[in-house]
Amino acid sequence: MSWLSFFIFAPGVAPQYFVWLTPFLLFLSPTFFVCFTAAASIFLFVFYSTISHSWVWYFGVSTNALSAVWAPWNLLPWLTLIIGSVLIWRNNVPQQSSALKLLSPAPVAGT
Repeated sequence: MSWLSFFIFAPGVAPQYFVWLTPFLLFLSPTFFVCFTAAASIFLFVFYSTISHSWVWYFGVSTNALSAVWAPWNLLPWLTLIIGSVLIWRNNVPQQSSALKLLSPAPVAGT
C-alpha cells in the first residue's frame, strides 16, 4: 500500500516508474492490476507520443508547453489508483461493531 500512496499523492512524477508498481498490484488484486495496466498504457502511449512528436519514440523531451497536452491523460491512471485503492481498502477493513458507530444514519438497536 505504500507504493499506492506514493503514486496517489505524487501524480505525474516519473511516469516510467509505473512499472515498479505493477508486480505488487498483480499480487494484491489481478483485476486491479489489469485495470491499472490498461489505464497506464493509454497514458504512457499519449505521453511518449507527445514528447517524441510522433509515434516513433526515438527521442523525447517533456517541456512545459507539451505538458498541457499529456497532463490531462495522467488523470486516467491516477483515478484508477484512487478507485482501486478505495475498493481494496473497503474490502479488507473489518466491519465496525455497532457500538463503535458514532455517526450512523440509522439508530443502533437497543439504545
